[in-house]
Amino acid sequence: MMVSKYESSPCRMCFGEGRVMLSLTPTPIANNFAAEPDTQAERFTLQLQQCLRCGHVQLRHKVAIDWGNYQYATPSANIPHLRSAATAIRHRYPHFKTALEIGSNNGLYLDELKRVGFDVFGVDPCTKTGPALPFSYDFARKIPSPDLIVANNVLAHVDDLVDVFHGIDTILKDDGALVFEVQYFPAMVERGAFDMIYHEHRDYHTLAPWVPFLKRWGMIIAHVEFIPTHGGSVRVYCERPGIGLPIVAEEIDWLAFKRKIEYAQCDVHAQIHKFREPVVCFGAPAKATTLLHHFQLTDMIDYCVDSTPAKQGRFLPGTKIPIHPMSMLKERPPGAVILTAWNFEKEIRAQYPDLNFIVPFSESTMSKGCAA
Repeated sequence: MMVSKYESSPCRMCFGEGRVMLSLTPTPIANNFAAEPDTQAERFTLQLQQCLRCGHVQLRHKVAIDWGNYQYATPSANIPHLRSAATAIRHRYPHFKTALEIGSNNGLYLDELKRVGFDVFGVDPCTKTGPALPFSYDFARKIPSPDLIVANNVLAHVDDLVDVFHGIDTILKDDGALVFEVQYFPAMVERGAFDMIYHEHRDYHTLAPWVPFLKRWGMIIAHVEFIPTHGGSVRVYCERPGIGLPIVAEEIDWLAFKRKIEYAQCDVHAQIHKFREPVVCFGAPAKATTLLHHFQLTDMIDYCVDSTPAKQGRFLPGTKIPIHPMSMLKERPPGAVILTAWNFEKEIRAQYPDLNFIVPFSESTMSKGCAA
């Protein structure tokens, strides 16, 4: 196994010391889709640590990521969620006029914010919707102050949260608001969905560490919504000082998390052996890399299908598994399909009702013969 040079990181929220709580199989960078079979790709340590001071959870080691070549596009299946989010924000802040999105990607959220009446502006290192660069304090000093700042599923990717929030504090108006969404780590633990852990996701958020962190930047948590996206997320409304919500520190049952991961691995292997070949996977999201490598499935998969043109014709990281368009499901019908894009299970099942899906972490598909 090849392990790259990396840096060990202090807590990104309070700079405290962390303790390793979970170690997974080292993997390649989850969004590095090679043009050729890539079984010798460099693997990187994949460990979670929890801060002994504030409780924040993050990757133990930092691996360099090329965000300017990040092969991700917000899928159109997210539009109903983004529309609902934009509507909720508009109802809460009817007087706001301008909105900045940090991590605007392909602009789908900007479209929905514009639809409800905001003048919008986006920034992202890999985008055509605005400046192709990351949000930072230096960038913030050069732009007008918006009424609203939004950041959906981007704060988990940020290495320097202090710099980003220095920038947010610099431009956010006294009566403005920051609204961000992040995957909620306790929901991940409850489901056992460890595949959301990969090198591009540096942070795994709970609510309690945000309270002192936001206070440093003159903000409080004014409102929280628990939402189902990505297996369980939170939408956090941050405003300037006032009476914040009472937030109780969340306890993480690490032992139960580890047992759920072991059970899920046993279950997936048991289900694979019930079906004929070929076994394929549906979706090439970043989380597929963690799932396939940790569950030791890379030699069992014939091919992968994904609707993202930039991924088609390439290979899943660290494997010889080719990524094909959806048409391959008809050209070479599978015996079983591992749903690596399990967060879109409902939509995918409706579109492909005749496929034999194996859904990781789904209680409805758990095999009674597996022992935890």
